[in-house]
Amino acid sequence: MEDKNTDFKLTPSNETPSTEHSHHSSEHTHHSSEHTHHSSSGSSSSHRSSSHNSSSHHPSSSSHKSKSHHSSTHGSSRGSSRRHRTEVQILKRNKKLRTVFSFLLFLTLSATAIFSVLKITVVNTNRVADIFINNDYINALYEDVLDYSKDLCRKCAIPEECATSAITVKKIGDIQKAYTYGAFEMDEMYSESTYVDLIKSLNRSIVSSTRSTVKENGLEVESTQKTAGASTFANEITSYLQDRVEFKYVEDIQSVINICSTLFEIGIVLFAILSVAFLLLTISFTDKKYKAIRAVCFSVYGASLLDFVLVLGVGIVAIFKDFIIYPLYFCQSVSTYIGNCIWAFVIEGFLLFLIGTMISAICWKYKRNIE
Repeated sequence: MEDKNTDFKLTPSNETPSTEHSHHSSEHTHHSSEHTHHSSSGSSSSHRSSSHNSSSHHPSSSSHKSKSHHSSTHGSSRGSSRRHRTEVQILKRNKKLRTVFSFLLFLTLSATAIFSVLKITVVNTNRVADIFINNDYINALYEDVLDYSKDLCRKCAIPEECATSAITVKKIGDIQKAYTYGAFEMDEMYSESTYVDLIKSLNRSIVSSTRSTVKENGLEVESTQKTAGASTFANEITSYLQDRVEFKYVEDIQSVINICSTLFEIGIVLFAILSVAFLLLTISFTDKKYKAIRAVCFSVYGASLLDFVLVLGVGIVAIFKDFIIYPLYFCQSVSTYIGNCIWAFVIEGFLLFLIGTMISAICWKYKRNIE
């Protein structure tokens, strides 16, 4: 019995350790699984941290590339902006230089044009001499001398034929031309001696005409008075003629003409050269042809306008200031000379205006082709 109980008691004791061992095995298995779980968790967490590190490294690289791209774009835009500012400054500078040279071209072109007209008209010896030898002046001088002679005939109580038959328009004209050409040294055929000889010839004609008229009319005159009276009568007429023909300031006028003519010739050459230089400079400082042509056109129009302004100024002065020189026909002849000079400026201004119009047409054509 005891053996059975013992066996009976031992059997459970053997089973209990087996259960405990099983329990411990299961616990060990559980701990192993937990360890495996923790290992996998650690591995997972390690993978996540690595992914995180990798992902955190990738944005940094992307950011660096975008910054580099932005920096290059910004540098390119700054360079483009700098080039644009430089181009604008160059255009502004060229515009200012073009304006300055265009204004200088206007001044030199105006000076060249004005000096040319002054040389052709005002200080031209032929033009000045024409004051004294034009047909109107000679006819007026003839009428003046003839009227004086008639008055002298009435005063001396002799027929007017004494003077009218000897004094003619041709003789007066020859005397006036001889003096003028000789004084202005215009013709070698005429000199002071030529003028004096023509005066003496007219004097002899008057003396002869007076004697003939007195004889034909049967006037009783003593022989001594016939000779002396006729000579005195002729001398008075020729003296009056000389006073009208001879101009006191001819030598001064000739000196002024010579000096001014030389100065104007130098001025024309100098200003013409400067005009060409400023023309080339005006054309060179431009980016488009029509702008250069337009600047030149403004200069030509300005020169034309200046001529008309000068003419207008002379006209205003003529209206408010009377021009009186004695005798009247000499005053009229001088007025005609001044009028011819003014008309020369008008013609020059009109020609410059036509040139400016043609240049404007060329400018319009170039601009139209560009557009």
